[in-house]
Amino acid sequence: MLSLLLLIILFVLYSQLVGQTAYFYFPEILGKIKYKWPIGFFIILGLIQLVSYPLQAMHVSMQVVGICYGFIFLILSIFVFRYSYAAYCDKRLEIFKFKKEHLMDYFLIVLFISFNFIICFSTNSFNDTNADQSFYITLVENNVGAEQINGILPLSGQIGWLDSYYNFQAFYLFLTFLSMIFNLDAVLVMAWFVPVLLWLTVSMTFLNLIYYFNRSNKSWKTMFIFIILWSFVSLFDYFVRYNVYGNNIRLFVFAYLMMSYADYFKSPKLRTLILCGLLWASASSFQSTALFLGIMMMVAIGIYELFYHRKELILPLIFSAMPLLVYAAFFLSYRSTTLLGVIIGAAVLLLAILSCNQQTKSVLNRFFYSQFFRWVLILGVIEMTVLSMKMVPSLNEEVSISPRYFIEFLFDKYAPRRNYIIEKNWSMLLLALIRDGLFLLYLVAIVQFKKLNETLKFAFITQWIIILIFYNPLVSAFVSTYFTGSVYMRTGDIIMSLFLIAGILVYFVNHSKFREVVIVLVCLSAIQLATKTHQYLTHDFNQIGNTQTFNHLYRMDQDIIDTANYIETFVEEHYSGERPKVLTTQLELNYFAHNYEMLYTVNEERRVFNDSYRQTKPELYLLRDGLRKSYEQSEEQQRQFKQILEQLKPDIIVVPAIAAPWIHDLFNEVALKIDENSSYSVYQLIK
Repeated sequence: MLSLLLLIILFVLYSQLVGQTAYFYFPEILGKIKYKWPIGFFIILGLIQLVSYPLQAMHVSMQVVGICYGFIFLILSIFVFRYSYAAYCDKRLEIFKFKKEHLMDYFLIVLFISFNFIICFSTNSFNDTNADQSFYITLVENNVGAEQINGILPLSGQIGWLDSYYNFQAFYLFLTFLSMIFNLDAVLVMAWFVPVLLWLTVSMTFLNLIYYFNRSNKSWKTMFIFIILWSFVSLFDYFVRYNVYGNNIRLFVFAYLMMSYADYFKSPKLRTLILCGLLWASASSFQSTALFLGIMMMVAIGIYELFYHRKELILPLIFSAMPLLVYAAFFLSYRSTTLLGVIIGAAVLLLAILSCNQQTKSVLNRFFYSQFFRWVLILGVIEMTVLSMKMVPSLNEEVSISPRYFIEFLFDKYAPRRNYIIEKNWSMLLLALIRDGLFLLYLVAIVQFKKLNETLKFAFITQWIIILIFYNPLVSAFVSTYFTGSVYMRTGDIIMSLFLIAGILVYFVNHSKFREVVIVLVCLSAIQLATKTHQYLTHDFNQIGNTQTFNHLYRMDQDIIDTANYIETFVEEHYSGERPKVLTTQLELNYFAHNYEMLYTVNEERRVFNDSYRQTKPELYLLRDGLRKSYEQSEEQQRQFKQILEQLKPDIIVVPAIAAPWIHDLFNEVALKIDENSSYSVYQLIK
């Protein structure tokens, strides 16, 4: 407990120091960002990500990773102490200084963190094993002391390299590094360290966005917009339950990227682009989706420059996205498309060399800003649209997004539906009304487009470009098939972005004619949050079953922890070097698994109601139903259970104590009971 608390405190303080030091080096953009902590956090991750690409590609040992990360912290610390030494005494004091005029900000930050912490701590927030947390917790656990990183498939425990979609996210290697340094269980680091990072990032980013668009210190304006953003992002469950992995933080990195690029267009400075590069690397450290969304954003920003801004900034903009291009090169090379990865790397290097010469740079600018190149882009978009529409009749909708599905998705997400009322899902109904209200303000802002400042115009134009090229039913088939895959709908993160929504809200909260609409949205948002909270707290799935045995620190029942620890120790003692197969339907055990394989995994549990998939693995699902629904099994199914058990031959089986007597009788007959507690019995199959 003390080690975990020490880790949280030290990292929060260190990130604040790095953020304040970054202000010393990037004063133009960071002067407009009120709270520097998120920037410090993202810079740390950005540097770690850049160093990690070759380490992840080569699957080096965790010891090598630790040495490299230690070197990064050494270099960062030198910069921090150099800044501290160079800064005046009053500037040093400002790093952690509390200001009376910011009391409302502090109140909102504490409120946000306390609210989410209390709900997270007091509910069974770790029991949804079907969520991505099963993958990421086990990924961090598997890399502790690993001779080759990312060499165990998290959900199954089988030996094998991670897919390229997951292999290059350094955030999880960083968590492994911290768990080793502070001698903490990976589960503990994920259970509380990551949520604290998320809560701090979200609350401070909300305030930074408000301050960026509105320098007024009116507390009521800040509070109103904060509450609307809190509700609008629709991440309630991700704040209180699915808060142990970094996917949700990616959304907030994009907000700082938009702020940085908007400022760069107003005042082009090389340092701003360096910060953008670090932010791109940071976004990539959380989730591979950052690569696809990042390319979309950079295409939109590039077209904004070529068609609207036209100040010969296209080459610097390309270089600001260098970490994305490096990621793309590693990503493609790792996917056995090495040639394409090498071509991208060579093209980036060639472009960098040519841009160093003023004459070739001038030639490149003339080419990019020529009418010919603009027509090439326009015709390319038209051709992509035509190809996309031709693909629709033969589209595989399991991996691609059809126009019909795209339209249905938007309607379901943004239009109030009758079934919300029928099902009495008031929180979703209120959220739909909030989105409608924001869309109304959005339309009014478009009508008043000429009156908007350049920053807000930049947000609108880049959004329209992304919609036109990537996010509409005419191109969804092509883009989802050849570019994004199944994560296509996540493009919505950069369509109705936090940057744009915050800008619209600030614009109208200062607009006397439409301020009433904002006030209505605040009321709806407050009611929506209250309704969602009540709905979450009263849902049976979120209740703690046995408060006597529940471990709040680990966010799960102590019997699960004891069973997992026992199996790990037993395997170490009796299966030297081997990886036995464990059969269990208590998939929380997967959080601790690193020296054995899971016979029944989260992948199967996610498809438990998919009849066509069940038919591909009937034996495995019969075992699952036998353990989960033992009282409902017929005599024939009980006989089949025994036959399949003898056929698949799992080494270790975890049986719930509440299972039907025939289950316990069967295992007492064919297996040895090696451990038991009030919730589970652990058997070793006799072979």
